[in-house]
Amino acid sequence: MEPTITFRFSDLPLELALLVLKYAAEPTFSQKETYAEKNPYADAISLCRVSRLVRRTVLPELLHTVSLRRCLGVRMFANALLMQQVYAETKNDLFFDYPSAVQRVWISHPYFRERRLPDSEVRDYMSSLLPVLLAAPALAIDWHNLKLFVRSVENAWTSRPDRNVDDRFPGRTQSLMVMPTFGGNQFSLHRSPTSLT
Repeated sequence: MEPTITFRFSDLPLELALLVLKYAAEPTFSQKETYAEKNPYADAISLCRVSRLVRRTVLPELLHTVSLRRCLGVRMFANALLMQQVYAETKNDLFFDYPSAVQRVWISHPYFRERRLPDSEVRDYMSSLLPVLLAAPALAIDWHNLKLFVRSVENAWTSRPDRNVDDRFPGRTQSLMVMPTFGGNQFSLHRSPTSLT
């Protein structure tokens, strides 16, 4: 029997260890399993629980592409954003600037109509998501949610405290894809979405 060679992850050079963590944290959107069976963010979320250093390394990969396909996902992401606001106010080590890390957002399911959420809850979600949606360079959104998003932007823009400070629009979206809204839980990939770039 040959001797077993053991190697600890902590023995890797720091640069290589960081590359391994970043690679392991990339969401697996091209997986064979359905998303209901395996969350594409599952590995990255598990890695975030290892340590603060690993969490800081993994979060940019986890947040690079945010896919909000169900009501539960939107609620969880909105709650995470609210938690980050509290962490920022209390100067907690767990604070991370989500809007700066998010590069793409995909809201493809008419999640607000999924359970007929009350208007107050819809407004809360959109106001929580607004900084991320405005900061993301690429946004794919269905028609129904685009209307809600535009209303939230209009409300935020008209209710800003000092309207004379800066008249430039704060968004940095460079690529916008608007998809048709489908009723029920159906989303057909046979129809081509409208892309505005």
